[in-house]
Amino acid sequence: MDSHPNWRLRVRAALEAYFRDRSYPRFALTLLVTIAGFVGFLISHTLLNHGFEDMWLRYPISVIGGYLAFLALLRFWVEIERARFDPKKVRISTELPDESTSPLPKTFTGDNISWLDWLDLSEFLNDGEGCVIGCLFVLVIGLVAGMVSILFSIIMAAPELMAEMFLDAVVMTLFYRHLKNAAKEHWLGTAVKRTWKSALLTAAALSLLGLLLGGLAPDRHSIRPALKEISTGIFGNHKE
Repeated sequence: MDSHPNWRLRVRAALEAYFRDRSYPRFALTLLVTIAGFVGFLISHTLLNHGFEDMWLRYPISVIGGYLAFLALLRFWVEIERARFDPKKVRISTELPDESTSPLPKTFTGDNISWLDWLDLSEFLNDGEGCVIGCLFVLVIGLVAGMVSILFSIIMAAPELMAEMFLDAVVMTLFYRHLKNAAKEHWLGTAVKRTWKSALLTAAALSLLGLLLGGLAPDRHSIRPALKEISTGIFGNHKE
């Protein structure tokens, strides 16, 4: 039998192809992220109703709660796939996959986009107070766009995430006697390893977003009413 790393690479590549063809992993992960996001929203709403008004603290806490729900949902997803898994459909190649050519989600660079033109902020950015508020507003929009990009990256990597989790949660248990070292891998460690940076970046971005919105609209305690108040003030004064 091949050494564990080579064997693992080939099996993971085969599982990626299997799930990509039969299980719609990106759609499934989109659903899981949506549910986890709803859990985070409920946590934030509950905290707000109990007097926790600081967005820069409430949102990261909500992200942590949503992330824990996401990990639980991932495990549930693995169990569903285990029940319908057909090992005869998995074709393991004798050649190692070339990871340098594996599809990676592209990020939005914005090279051909002028945010100032899109928002039409160029005129009032020349004003003193308008410049500060306008720059902060652009930063808020950038943070929101960044969080969307993070979620998009997670969803695009769904086949790889599913394959590696399934490998550790299911396949390794079948080969425990032959691959004792491989059995030390755990699905939770795999899931956290592949998603914790995205969760941390999202929490940090939301914390910074809450801090900015709290400064620009101190009487508002949620994103939507704060953005509405800020945009009304900016564009309303600009029209005048």
